Formats: sequence, C-alpha cells, structure tokens
Amino acid sequence: SDLIKTLRNNLQFVEINCDSSSDAFQVFDSLNGKGLDLTAADRIKNIFMNWSPPAFRAKNWEKFKAILPESNLTNFFVSLFFYEKGKRISKNNIPDTFREIFKDDAQTNYNLFFNNLCDQAKIYALLKNYNTKKSSLDSALIDLLTDFKDLRVEQVNVLLFAVLRNYGDAILKTREFLVFLKTLHTLIVRMQVCEKSMNKLDNKFSEYIDKMKTSSASLTEITNMMVSFGKVFVPDDQFETAFKDFSTKEQKINSIYLRHIEMYLSQLSGNKHPIPRDLTVEHIMPQAIEYKDWYKNTPIPIPDSIDSDETFKDLVIENIGNKLLLYGPDNSAASNNDYQDKLRLYKTNTPTQQINGTSQGTFKLVDQLISDYPNEFTHNEVKARAIKLAQYALKIWELK
Repeated sequence: SDLIKTLRNNLQFVEINCDSSSDAFQVFDSLNGKGLDLTAADRIKNIFMNWSPPAFRAKNWEKFKAILPESNLTNFFVSLFFYEKGKRISKNNIPDTFREIFKDDAQTNYNLFFNNLCDQAKIYALLKNYNTKKSSLDSALIDLLTDFKDLRVEQVNVLLFAVLRNYGDAILKTREFLVFLKTLHTLIVRMQVCEKSMNKLDNKFSEYIDKMKTSSASLTEITNMMVSFGKVFVPDDQFETAFKDFSTKEQKINSIYLRHIEMYLSQLSGNKHPIPRDLTVEHIMPQAIEYKDWYKNTPIPIPDSIDSDETFKDLVIENIGNKLLLYGPDNSAASNNDYQDKLRLYKTNTPTQQINGTSQGTFKLVDQLISDYPNEFTHNEVKARAIKLAQYALKIWELK
C-alpha cells in the first residue's frame, strides 16, 4: 500500500549506544530539550528518574504521582520556583530550572531531596484537593477556592502555595487566612471586571513573598498590602463603573458574580441558607430575542442600536443587568417567552428544587425584579438594574 511504501522510503532508525542508564536518560532529555513534543512534566519525569537509584525509579515516581497527579505537575513547579526565585519561570524553562535547583541536592542525598520534594507537593495538593469529602476546611474557604478555579485564575495558586509553605497548613483554619482569602478574591474580581492584566500580579506577589521570607511579615500585613495596592490599582469608582457595564458570555463568571449578589441580599434579609453552585444564568431579555414582539407592549421605542444586532446583544442582552439565577428547569421554561409570561413563571410554583415554592420566593434577585419592574423590561431597565447591581458589588467586593 501507499502507507507501507511511504514508511519504507522515509522512516529511519537511529541507534545510540550508552554506557549507562544515566547516559540514556540524558540523551533522551537532550533530544527533547526544546519541548516541542514532550511537555515540561514529561521532561521533569525523565530528569527525576535519571537521578533516582535504579531499583527505585518507577516506585518513587508512582509515590510522587500519588501525592500530585502529572496533570498538576507543571503548575506545581511554577508555584515552587516562583517561591524560590521570586519570579515566574516559563513552562518551557521549568525542566532546566528543576535541574539547576535540585541536581546537587539529588546527587548529594537523594532520599532527603525526594522527601523534601514530596513535602512541597503535599502543600500544593492541599490547594487542589480542598473540595473532597475528607476536607476539614471551612465551607467559606471551599467556596472561595472553588471560585478561583471557576474564574480560571491559576495564578493565585502561586501566592496561596507561598502562604502555606511560609506559615504552615495550620494557617488554613485561622480567621486571619479567611480574611486574606476574601481580600485576594476581592482583588481578583475587581481586576477581572476592570479588565486589568493579571500579569501585574507577578510583581506584587513577588513583593509579598519576599516580605514573608525576609521580613517575617504576618499574613495580616500581607493582606493590608493587597488592600493598599487594590485601592490604587482598581479604585471604587472605576470598579463600580466597570461593573454596571460588565458584559460577558462566560457563564461561570456570570454565575459567580450573581451568586455572590444573591448571597448578599439573602443575608441582608436574615436568610442564611446557602446558594447552590449548580444554578443557571437566566437572560431576562432572551438571547434569541424577537425585538418587535418584546417591545410591542411597551411605550419604549425599539432603540436604533438594534440595527447592529451583535452590538445590542453584547451591550444589552449580555449585560449583567439583564441576568439572574434560576434552577435549570425554570430557566428552560422561561426560555424566549415575553416579559409578562416570564413574570408569571417566576411567581408560579414549579416541581423543581425551589426552597420556598417559587423562583420569586427562593431568589432575592427574582423577587426584586418583579417588585421593581412589574410592567416592562427593556434596555432602559437593564441599564437601571445594572447600576443597582454595581452598588451591591461595591459592598460585596469592598477593599477594607
């Protein structure tokens, strides 16, 4: 066949004779040193096994993987090397940095090197295994750590790893750590809403880590440094303005912001029940909107911006003021109905997981919508509601 002919004419085998297994591992790593085909984790594994006593190579690697799966390996070393060097090492350079930092230790006392590396991996694993049934962490901590994951801000693990390494994992159960984590959450949300580059955090995190290591700064001092930075970098007026204009199709991000607002309003009313994480984002003005039908019963003319359909959807339909949270079946039932039909569904008892019988009885944002806008909901109401949500956001994500 053509395939066999191609292989026969083009495939070449190269035999490389090595005097020892150590040389073989070195050749393997050198040939793949540019990281084009192998990941950084693959190359670290190769270096690691090269340093291991021959009889324990596979066993030690399996022991290490039991602590930290290979899928987390690269990000673990990003955090570890950031702590050691005070700067971010690119993923392509991680294997060379691994060799640079640990080669002497591994060759001088392999068991000590291996045990120390395992101890560091256990610290990082705490950041990845926080939400297991065996976790003893406070539910508020778990909630915030889950938010970081859903917001896809892997960068925070650099600082969290440094905190655990510097202060010990006992810090996790202190009030001081909860305040620190809430402040970090607030800073990240403000930066994300204001569209600030997260790369700015590298210099600040390096500064905080240096204070931990060289000045014995307390975690409270680090928290205060974050507050001072945030007040200048993402001030209240900028955050409030950006939040009322906030528009994204990222459902997890929408869900997190709306969920925190829902929790805030529930707590204000004295309701302490938790807000589930599996709620769906309801667009009050539907994504598949029929403008003439939606506006036909309102005195508001269809805005000229509808001529640019995508612009209207970006600025109005996807605006935070046009969204709230519902259970999935209720969201599906509301679908593309007109506004009055939606209100009837929000008020109607439904056979879902509602805590208080209806969406209106269960969710403060739904109840508020019905109270504030009983007749129509157009682009004008989206704008007014977004301003109100931004005022809540400023109180929820307050730097203090």
